[in-house]
Amino acid sequence: MPDKPSRTAMPAALTAKTPRPARRVRVPTTICALVAALWLSCLVALAGSAQTPQPPTIAAVSVLDGPGADVDLAAALALEREGRFRPLPEGRYAAPGDNVFWLRLGLDAPQGTQADAYAVDLNWPYFRLQQWFLPERPGANRLLPGEWNLYLPDTYALPALPPGSTTLYVRLAGYGAVNVNPDVLTAAQAKKLLDARPWTLGLFFGLMGAMLVYNLFLYLSLRDPSYALYVTNTALLIVYYACSSGLAAELIPTPTGEDHAFFLNCFEISSSLLFANMGLFTRSFLLTRTESPRLDRLLRLQIGLALAATVAFAVTGPEASEFIGPPMGLLTSSILSIAAVTRLVQGFRPAVPFTFGWGFFVLCGALHSLT
Repeated sequence: MPDKPSRTAMPAALTAKTPRPARRVRVPTTICALVAALWLSCLVALAGSAQTPQPPTIAAVSVLDGPGADVDLAAALALEREGRFRPLPEGRYAAPGDNVFWLRLGLDAPQGTQADAYAVDLNWPYFRLQQWFLPERPGANRLLPGEWNLYLPDTYALPALPPGSTTLYVRLAGYGAVNVNPDVLTAAQAKKLLDARPWTLGLFFGLMGAMLVYNLFLYLSLRDPSYALYVTNTALLIVYYACSSGLAAELIPTPTGEDHAFFLNCFEISSSLLFANMGLFTRSFLLTRTESPRLDRLLRLQIGLALAATVAFAVTGPEASEFIGPPMGLLTSSILSIAAVTRLVQGFRPAVPFTFGWGFFVLCGALHSLT
């Protein structure tokens, strides 16, 4: 047999190494499935958004201007024809405090608006009276009675609206300085807000109850009068917010007008007693009677004014609260702040936690009075 030719004698094409085929990169099946699911969800979301009707929008808000706003619907419509509704600017919509007034909301409804799918929210639930009117749809009119309510849910479920412009009239009796900023919510959003109410109240009153029990235990252990005044302060706050939040009225199945008047009177008297007790607690904690006589006289003046307001609330009823309550709250906050800073400058070391702890509470009280 002939000898096998050497590699050097072979052609170059035969001696070169044959290149290996490139390794194919395999994408894991899990990644492919995730990408496909992502694209599918995007398509479903786009299809759903295309089919979901747009919510109604509030195109304009106006308020019945001038005296004579405490009228019925027919008179309000007559005043509208006279041009008595004044447009309100974008943002915050202010209205008279305790007077009855009318809002006119211009709604733009798209095609396909379903009944009870949306609700109008005034963003201010403290009214004594709410009446909602759709003149073209008398069956959708709604009344929330109770001239003495301090809290009324401020949402109105919209019926099925025809496409185009619709006018909604709202007759309101306000509590305090009323600031309304109407908005349109979905029914789910309105229900979520209403469902959160008992949880919020439960958390708040649970915290207040824990504070009351804890400070009562400290008072019984130490016999310090400051803790007794703090317990009193917490108890008055519980009464105050039970009335103002409407919780006290909700505990009675069918409260009458007399019940609401009683709750309102309790609200006013507890607030003035709260102001007086805050001054007493400040005197006790900062030891002003023995170590700062001038400051003590200022605190005694504040306490005396708060007790005089209590007598005025008991005698005159709600009429006095609109004029006395907010200024009394601001005066109390100012005097207590002056007392805290003064004792801090005088070198009284317990004034440090008092200023930062009690001062935060006083600041919240001032903001509450302004609101």
